[in-house]
Amino acid sequence: MSNGERISARLIVLASGLNLALRHQLGIEREVISPCHSISVGFYLKPVGRPSFEFRALTYFSEDVKSRAAYVTLFPIGMMMRGNLFVYRDVDDPWLGEMRQHGAAALLALLPRLSALIGNVEVSDVKVRPVDLCVSKGYRRAGIALVGDAFSTSCPAAGTGCNKVFTDVERLCNTHIPGWLATPGMAKEKIDAFYDDEIKIECDDFSIDKAYYLRSFSTQTGPIWSARRLAKFLGHLGKGRLRQMAEQLALKPPDPYGAPVR
Repeated sequence: MSNGERISARLIVLASGLNLALRHQLGIEREVISPCHSISVGFYLKPVGRPSFEFRALTYFSEDVKSRAAYVTLFPIGMMMRGNLFVYRDVDDPWLGEMRQHGAAALLALLPRLSALIGNVEVSDVKVRPVDLCVSKGYRRAGIALVGDAFSTSCPAAGTGCNKVFTDVERLCNTHIPGWLATPGMAKEKIDAFYDDEIKIECDDFSIDKAYYLRSFSTQTGPIWSARRLAKFLGHLGKGRLRQMAEQLALKPPDPYGAPVR
């Protein structure tokens, strides 16, 4: 440890996220398979001239592939409205500088029709984080199991990170570790069983496939991708109409005293 203390264990489960130091000390390297795959832009949003927004939470998808954006999601944290925006741009794209300096104007320039939903706003505390898709190399070794981003990264825009790390931990805790500890040692062959677990492999493959799919869905201009975007729009439109109908049907006639009830 950093203070000189030594700890001995049969098994290390390394859940260090994006931190490279521990992996490098163990001789585990990483390979970048998609540099700057996406860029996550986080910020806080405040309505101007009114106490609050008319919605509790909102997810707004890109209006046009020219924006090179996937979607923005707005949700409350305490008394603040948080925004997470996912775009596919280079790290030196001038728009990112505009977002840092003039957040509200840059956001509405990217998604003009969003203004009809959020109105006049102030944007503050903008944080920009490029995301590389990476996989580990040289990780198959005795006594060490990597989980989550320590094993391979996911794209935040695709939203698979929690499922990916929880799947790793579930497979370790419920399937592999009990058997490993029941017999002496922690040889490489035991650890290999975790990395070769079919459920883990399926989850990892789904995560990487969805990352590439969402990028293409948000940026590609061919007829197939245009049709997929239209189908998604119509699907969401249909869900919205059904939700409105359900709310209208749930409103029953007035009771004998004249008060409407649900």
